[in-house]
Amino acid sequence: MAEAKNNGNGRKKTIGIVVLIAAVALGLTSVRIMSHPSGISVRAGRATRQDLVTSVTTNAKVEPLQNYEAHSPGPLTVKKVYVQAGDRVEAGKLLMQLDDAAAREQVAKAQADLLAAQAEASCVQNGGCTSEQFSNTTELNRAQNELATAKNNLATVQKLHDQEAATDAELQAAQNRVKLAQQQVDAIGSRKNNRYSGLDKSKADALVTQAQAALHEAQNLLDQTNIRAPFAGTVYFVGPKQSEFVNSGDLLLQLADLSKLQVRAYIDEPEIGHLSVGDPVSVVWDALPNRTWSGSLTQVPSSITTYGTRNVGQALSQIENPDSRLIPNVNVTVTIITSHESGVIAVPREAMHVEGDHRYVYAIENEKLKRVDVSVGASNLTMIEVKNGLNEGAEVALGTLNSTPLRNGMEVHIAHE
Repeated sequence: MAEAKNNGNGRKKTIGIVVLIAAVALGLTSVRIMSHPSGISVRAGRATRQDLVTSVTTNAKVEPLQNYEAHSPGPLTVKKVYVQAGDRVEAGKLLMQLDDAAAREQVAKAQADLLAAQAEASCVQNGGCTSEQFSNTTELNRAQNELATAKNNLATVQKLHDQEAATDAELQAAQNRVKLAQQQVDAIGSRKNNRYSGLDKSKADALVTQAQAALHEAQNLLDQTNIRAPFAGTVYFVGPKQSEFVNSGDLLLQLADLSKLQVRAYIDEPEIGHLSVGDPVSVVWDALPNRTWSGSLTQVPSSITTYGTRNVGQALSQIENPDSRLIPNVNVTVTIITSHESGVIAVPREAMHVEGDHRYVYAIENEKLKRVDVSVGASNLTMIEVKNGLNEGAEVALGTLNSTPLRNGMEVHIAHE
């Protein structure tokens, strides 16, 4: 009996344990099911108050605002180089000297040609050269003296003729003498005044003008063999070395005022409409990664050109470069701040939806989505300003984890990553 009783108790204990285990298992299952959130998992963001900065970042090239380039005026030899790249110089400093022997010879020849042309022009204007003018003057004086004597003689003969003391033949001879003397004076005067035609005078004047231009060109060439700084600045390029030969037009050196520089930025077409003159600009250069240069936009693009595979407009900015560390012709990255809104409510751009002219978000309220129409303002790559429709701190849906489209009234829960 005892054994049977014990066996019965053992079975009861076993059954109880099984029931207990089953109950525990069932309870755990119930707890898991009850604790599992309902609705579709969504990623969420929050409407926060912040400073919203909108900018355009692109590649650019540095250019000098005030620049001077010296080119060789002809095929010459570099006689002396007085500076090297990086030197700061004052206005008027001699930077480079070219061999000027040929230039001096050209100036001397041009001066001689000008003197000859001026002498010829003087001959034409005065009816002949010096010797010819002297001869004409001597002959004219002699002819005028003869005319005066002939007139005096005619007066005397005329009186005598009136008194019947001179014959008609003597009077006619005196008159003929005056006539011949006058003809001689007129001939010499005509020869002096009409030696050259108006065309001859124009040609002589043109030769003088040409000779003056040639002398100016020769003098300019000579001046260019002594290259001086036209303004104070920094020499940032020196080409040839002393005793090197250079061809006409070769770049010899470049000088600029590096305290202020111009940056030419290449703006993609869709971004051009956001730019305004005066927008703040910052520039970084890979060669000096810890430096930033600041300035402002001075010119927005006025046309579109092809730049590689891009359609771009060229925007100009002026930046400060007080220590002259940034140099011309280098490639840089420029960031243009197109807007800076302080203390605005903004949501992630991913939360924004567009339907025609309407913008809306899905706000999360009591684990359900609620469509909320909003008006927007400034934006950048990640955030967009909400002017009306949302309060600070509101949660908005960004998207579902299983790619199910969001809809108004959808039950959701926020997935915490």
